[in-house]
Amino acid sequence: MRCWTRLALPLVVLALGACSTPPSTIASGDGPDDSSTTDEATTTPGMTTPGQDTTNGSHSGSGTNGTTTVDPPVSTGDTTMDDPSTSGDTTVGVDPTTSGSSGPMPECTDPEDCGSNQTCIAGMCVAACNPWGDGHYGYCLTPLGTFDSTVLCGEALSCINSGDPIEVVVCGRTCATQCDCPEPPPTGTATVTCGDLAGTDRCYLSCENGEACPDDMVCRFGMYCAHPVQDLDMYGNCGAVASGCANGGVCATASGMNDWAVCVSSCGAVGDCDPAPAGASQGQGCGQVYTSAGDECHLDCNNNGDCPAGMGCVDIGVGYGNFCMWQQ
Repeated sequence: MRCWTRLALPLVVLALGACSTPPSTIASGDGPDDSSTTDEATTTPGMTTPGQDTTNGSHSGSGTNGTTTVDPPVSTGDTTMDDPSTSGDTTVGVDPTTSGSSGPMPECTDPEDCGSNQTCIAGMCVAACNPWGDGHYGYCLTPLGTFDSTVLCGEALSCINSGDPIEVVVCGRTCATQCDCPEPPPTGTATVTCGDLAGTDRCYLSCENGEACPDDMVCRFGMYCAHPVQDLDMYGNCGAVASGCANGGVCATASGMNDWAVCVSSCGAVGDCDPAPAGASQGQGCGQVYTSAGDECHLDCNNNGDCPAGMGCVDIGVGYGNFCMWQQ
């Protein structure tokens, strides 16, 4: 195990929790500056700061907050037949199950009599599309806070993200009509819609007329349903998302280098740490990373090539060594 010496050039640790801004550095003594970073250990393209309503991990630029959508049908529920009329004690109405000799009474006469994702055909409320398109409206960040749309959303779908740092995400696909879109989830009443989202016509679940979003989703901007970001695993990119680090982890930033961050967690031995993610050639380590605490799980490195994709090898300072971190 690597030996560590506690010096005055620490990483600063912030517990994010649910927040709307990336962690800020609180200097402790004379923290290292850019000059303390070795040439091979200071730079690598990492996750850039996300914009509003961007797609597939495009973290730069500004996105679209207000968008134009296709007006969804109004959900009025099934039509209820009137009670039979009475005259004195004698009922003079008709059997509610029949209409003369023509068979059962229709349950709808137009789409507004049906649910938000139904239409009226031959007096019956049926699915608006048969069949629906492929895909789903799922969560699309990895446990480390990175994008992997192909795996998490599927082919031809992208990860719509909103907030700076990211607050919500949802899988979306390009479309031309409502029936290009995935079927609605089993919960909620949000309307499947093909409309402008993040600058392109995409499928989304509309909540703009007060419809209820599916379980575990929220109504973003009073317009579309999305998933709130989840707390990140150890070694996660805590500077990019408006959440915290799971299982008691904390978000550490390099003093004097606020654009670098990573989730760390206390440990007594290397065996207490989660396995290193793919691409961490030196694996996980357990040692002192910041002041006034014990040892923490982290990823050791000598250069950028020792770190997982998207992370860089940062020289924290003499006595602390180099660690893999995420650039914001």
